[in-house]
Amino acid sequence: MCADKQPYSSKNRAAVAGGRAGQGVKAIADPNLMDRAQPLSDHAKAFDAVFFISARANEQDKGIYVVMGCERRPLSMCNGLFYIGLPGKGMLCSKKLPDTVLFGAEIGEFGAEGIKITPEVPMKKWTLKYKGDMW
Repeated sequence: MCADKQPYSSKNRAAVAGGRAGQGVKAIADPNLMDRAQPLSDHAKAFDAVFFISARANEQDKGIYVVMGCERRPLSMCNGLFYIGLPGKGMLCSKKLPDTVLFGAEIGEFGAEGIKITPEVPMKKWTLKYKGDMW
């Protein structure tokens, strides 16, 4: 082992004030603080994102699937999308797709222009909502 490398096991310790953080190191120990919208830095390319995919098959092997995502950006913008696949209807898409740039995002929330993603129980349950036209 190189002298400047830490053993693998030390990567799994929690971050402390003034300590290291990064891949494999827990930077936020409290799930209530971790599993929610995070403050964005002042950098123009700063982002915070959530993305969900779900699928369910029925007896006729024609399933339902849902895809929703939101990437929060500075200046009340986000990149967001919503798809739902329904037996007998096909795939429905949020009205702006293929454009994903959405405006009017609230600070500290995931979503804009009809998309809203809200944490309910940290690391276990989120609510996904869409209000708007689909094509």
